[in-house]
Amino acid sequence: MIQRPLVTRTGRRRSFSAVLKQEQPNVERWRIAGSGMMGQPTDAPNTEAVVGALIANGVEVRFYSLGSPAGVDSHHLEARFLDGGLHAKTGSYWYGEKGAWIDGPEAVKWVGQLLDLR
Repeated sequence: MIQRPLVTRTGRRRSFSAVLKQEQPNVERWRIAGSGMMGQPTDAPNTEAVVGALIANGVEVRFYSLGSPAGVDSHHLEARFLDGGLHAKTGSYWYGEKGAWIDGPEAVKWVGQLLDLR
């Protein structure tokens, strides 16, 4: 089940760079492709696969949401592991960046291995 969104229509494994994108060359931060959602972070298939793999491998993932009287909600994920971790922020707000990121070269390498990316 974790592998499903990470397989192409022809049944091939997805590439590392199709799922995890380094935002800036000298910054050790990778964005999970397709993670900028209005709803929960795990509504994005790639983010759901990453979170599922982390939980299956004993990493504690913290989920929480914040709301306001104006009806603006934000949803968050946090998980610390190896030399960095996962963090995500999505929601119905119109300012700021939405998405999910993995920090740390060892952390992103391990996630790529867990997801069996090529």
